[in-house]
Amino acid sequence: MGAGAIAILVWQIFSLFEIIDTNNLRQSPIGPVVLGLLGSFHFFKTGHQATLSSIQWESAFIPLAKIRYPWTPIIVILNTFGAQILCAIAVPCLVLWKVKPQKKGLLSVVTRAIATHILFYATINLATTMWAGHLRRHLMLYRIFSPRFMVGAVVLLVVDFVSIAIALWGTRMSMISTAEVFGFGG
Repeated sequence: MGAGAIAILVWQIFSLFEIIDTNNLRQSPIGPVVLGLLGSFHFFKTGHQATLSSIQWESAFIPLAKIRYPWTPIIVILNTFGAQILCAIAVPCLVLWKVKPQKKGLLSVVTRAIATHILFYATINLATTMWAGHLRRHLMLYRIFSPRFMVGAVVLLVVDFVSIAIALWGTRMSMISTAEVFGFGG
């Protein structure tokens, strides 16, 4: 179930790249927001829920026979938040799709797109926090609202880490190495 959903996600991401390129919407926040929506949709599409009891722990034992740190937690995190991680990595590609490497200001456009993507998840987490505070006397607080708040916070941290550490740094290093090889820039 999960592999098919992730394959559909990849197809949707490439379709989004073409739509954004065709309509010249690289500067628009539409692309990063749609990637955030796709990541959230495919989180649930792969069979996950925003509760602690629905974490698929058995996914750690597909590649490994027994628990081995740090690989077992990394595999569980990749299984749980794979759709959001894939969409966060796709944000720089959204801006750089079919762009000439000599174009000035690409890194600032990538940074703006990543900030918009992070802001999408931060807005969802803010709304979740406000509703958890509003419904603090509700009987389902510890069964539904608190786990949703905790999963939202972890998703925000994972997307922040992936966006900044992998996507932005990787884009910068790729641009620097391309500039060195082809003699662009100073």
